[in-house]
Amino acid sequence: MSDLSDRRASSLVEHFRARFTERPDDRVFRFLVDGEGTPVTMTNTEFDTAARALAATLRSHTERGERALIVCPAGLDYVVSFFACLYAGVIAVPVYPPNPALLQRTLPRLLAIVEDAEPTVLLAPKAITDMADAFVDVAPALGKLTWVTVDAVDPAVADTWAAPSLGPDDVAFLQYTSGSTSRPKGVLVGHGNLLHNLEQINRRVLDVTGVEGEDHMVSWLPPYHDMGLIGGLLAPAFGGFPVTFMSPFSFLKRPLRWLRAASDHGGTFLGGPNFCYELCIAKTTEADRAALDLSRLRVAFSGAEPVRTETLDRFSEAFAPSGFRREVFVPCYGLAEATLCVSTTAPATPPVDRTLNADSLAAHTVEDAAPGDAVSNVVGCGSSIGDQDIAIVDPQTAERLADGRVGEIWVRGPSVAQGYWRRPTETEETFGACLAGTGEGPYLRTGDLGFLDGDELYVTGRIKDLIIIRGRNYYPQDIEKTVESVDSLLRSGCCIAGARERDGEQRLIVVQEVTRTPSEDEARRVIELIRNEVARDHALQVHDVALIGRGSIPKTSSGKLQRRACLDAFAERTLPIVAEWSVDGPGTSA
Repeated sequence: MSDLSDRRASSLVEHFRARFTERPDDRVFRFLVDGEGTPVTMTNTEFDTAARALAATLRSHTERGERALIVCPAGLDYVVSFFACLYAGVIAVPVYPPNPALLQRTLPRLLAIVEDAEPTVLLAPKAITDMADAFVDVAPALGKLTWVTVDAVDPAVADTWAAPSLGPDDVAFLQYTSGSTSRPKGVLVGHGNLLHNLEQINRRVLDVTGVEGEDHMVSWLPPYHDMGLIGGLLAPAFGGFPVTFMSPFSFLKRPLRWLRAASDHGGTFLGGPNFCYELCIAKTTEADRAALDLSRLRVAFSGAEPVRTETLDRFSEAFAPSGFRREVFVPCYGLAEATLCVSTTAPATPPVDRTLNADSLAAHTVEDAAPGDAVSNVVGCGSSIGDQDIAIVDPQTAERLADGRVGEIWVRGPSVAQGYWRRPTETEETFGACLAGTGEGPYLRTGDLGFLDGDELYVTGRIKDLIIIRGRNYYPQDIEKTVESVDSLLRSGCCIAGARERDGEQRLIVVQEVTRTPSEDEARRVIELIRNEVARDHALQVHDVALIGRGSIPKTSSGKLQRRACLDAFAERTLPIVAEWSVDGPGTSA
């Protein structure tokens, strides 16, 4: 184990600068352009100098505590910009860079964040600042910001930098929520929150050795999201070991690049949502896998969306010829409001799962399934990280529930963030919960459902996604799993099941991506299979089925399904539907 326990820094700046100066010639950050080839990198000294130079430049344009919008693609410019904000005592606001070809889709979220966060400075590389006039023409609000070209700052300016006086309560950055169930909100993540969460990630999730050359992260995760930024980039720098990373677009275009990078660079850690492991299975061949060496991997964490037993099994089997071992999988649970990690399994411990009676689970009780029962599989997400408490609570009465009862997951501890930016009412509702009877608190209300079995946390779904038809509860992921398994035409991880009211009753709607446009006969056959399988497995009538084009299911930046957004788009007829069926008629089309 590394000497993390001996480091009690009061701020991230103090901790990171100590790391960089003790190993000046090491190269923590290594970026793979296009996901392949020789990484673009900097020594720790060069990186620290670039961050200090940009921090000094930043402070010449803005005051401490003000906000800086980071509009950089994944790469070294992005990481330097984030650290520069820390070094300047300025609150970083990471955002996806707007895509000029998709401005109609990407610009509204960016402008909503600008309106909410009220930044004074925009940090971007020359490739983006050169297009400033074009962006300002379509988004005048961006013209009110001072644009700073991050890759044009003179390194000599670093000599003018003065370290800010920062403490645990100072805000490090605003993590805008993904908007999977509501409009994005800026989570206030403090230096103290990050210090605690990063230490626990290194200690509990990764089990970092601290031995030079033994630890190496490989990441494709978006750096604008909490998992990619904190788990993929900050955790390695905090632990003092390297990370080889690439753009998420490089991974999505060719998932093999991620695994090949782990193989080529001796990766010991990698991770992502469940879907990325499914994508690797689907987009690699036996020959691809045989050419990989994944034997050095000690941790493959899985989080941000439900962890599926079938995925763990399928990935482990598919990549066994590469030297991958199933016990390497580390299921985790977390959310932006808790900085990142809430609970985790122990590395080198095989993931635990349970096969439950689906009817009992729908009634919020936990019973192991018997032969012939409708089942729901759940994977354990481990125990709470250090100095934190997880409570399972009845969301209506605020009473703590016993083991074996399903309720809302509440969390309290040093990693729980400070609240939402300039939203006192929502902050009080979400971060200020107290248990009935004892008054214990405040707790963070996560909005997630789950149960405890001893110390082991099982996450069963989102409260707002729960489907309630004729007084019975159904978990959408169970129905989605049934639908996806019907035919190879249907894309895994790209199904939405939900309900909307019609004629005074909740009606089940299924929206599913297809791998290609089906013929009319194919569409009719697959839709009939979907209806029959859902009726058989869940005793539910599907009211509407829509087959839509590839890449059309709304997802967050971390890959979470946006169920409400999808159902809204279905109702508004804005989805690219290639075939559909409804109880109300008229039939399929293709």
